[in-house]
Amino acid sequence: MKKIRLIFMFFIMMMLMACTVKEPIEEDDDEKEVIKEKEDIRFSDEYLVGFDYGGSSWGEFYECISARVIICTNKDVLIYMPAYDSIHTNSPELELVDTLTLSDEQYENIEKGVNRKKLYRLKIIPERDVCDGSSTYLLLYDKNENVLKACGGYEPRNKKFWEMYSAVIDNIPTEKINSIRDEYIEKYRNLDNPPAPRDDINDEEVMYDLDELEKIFAERYEPPFYCVLDHIDEDGNYVFHLYEAVDNGDEQHTATVEWYTINPYTGDVSTFFDEHFNVEDVLTGEATLPVFD
Repeated sequence: MKKIRLIFMFFIMMMLMACTVKEPIEEDDDEKEVIKEKEDIRFSDEYLVGFDYGGSSWGEFYECISARVIICTNKDVLIYMPAYDSIHTNSPELELVDTLTLSDEQYENIEKGVNRKKLYRLKIIPERDVCDGSSTYLLLYDKNENVLKACGGYEPRNKKFWEMYSAVIDNIPTEKINSIRDEYIEKYRNLDNPPAPRDDINDEEVMYDLDELEKIFAERYEPPFYCVLDHIDEDGNYVFHLYEAVDNGDEQHTATVEWYTINPYTGDVSTFFDEHFNVEDVLTGEATLPVFD
C-alpha cells in the first residue's frame, strides 16, 4: 500500500511540473514575441510612430545630426531637429522646424504596416557579426506623447521589424525631409563658423582671390564629389569643404573627404589632417589633391 502511495505522489509531481514549464524564447529566434499578458499598454492617440532620420555614424560632426520624425494620426508629419545648444551639450531638447502632410494613401499604408502592439512586444535581435553598421529604431509613444519604447537596435535582423520600418520609410516624403535637415545643419554650421567680414580681406594684397581658388580647388571635381567654399574664418582664411554626396536610396547624406584652409595672402594651405603645402605646389604638381574617377 505504501509503495502504491509513493508511485501516485510521484505521478502527481510530474504532472505539476509539466503544467508549469513554459516554452523558452530561443536566443536566435527573431520571430518570437515577448508576451506580457498583464501589461496594460496605452499608446498615444496623437502620435502613431516616430523615428530618427539621417545622420551617419561617421564623417563631419554636423553630418551626424539626425532629424526626429513623428507620424501623427491626423496625417501630419512633424519634423524636429536638436536645439542648437543641445547639439553641443548632448541635451535631448528638440525644436519643431516644419510640418508636412501625408496623403490618405501614404498614411493608410503606414497604419496598416505598423502594428504597434506587436512592435512593442517583438523580441528584436541585433546583428553581432557586423562592426561597421548602424542602429535603427521605431519609436512608440504613450498617452502623454512621451517615448514609451524605442524598438530596434544595432543592425536589427528581425523580418517583422524591417517590414514595419519599410512601411514607414516607403510612404514619407524623404526628399523634403532631407532638404529640411540639410537647411538646419547648414544653419548650425554657420553659427559655429561665422564668416569673417569681407571688409577684412584686402583684395589689393591677396595673392589668390576666391575666383582663382575655386578654379584650382573646386572645378577639378565632378558629382558626386564637390569642393565648395564653406566659410571664411576669423583670420580671413578661405575654408573649402571637399565631400562626397552619398545616395543609398532611402537615405542620403554627405561624407567628408577633406577640409582645406587657405591663406589668400600667402597661398599657404593646411588640411584637416594637419598637412601643409602652398597653392603654388598644387599648380606645379608638387602637391596633389585627391582626384576621383
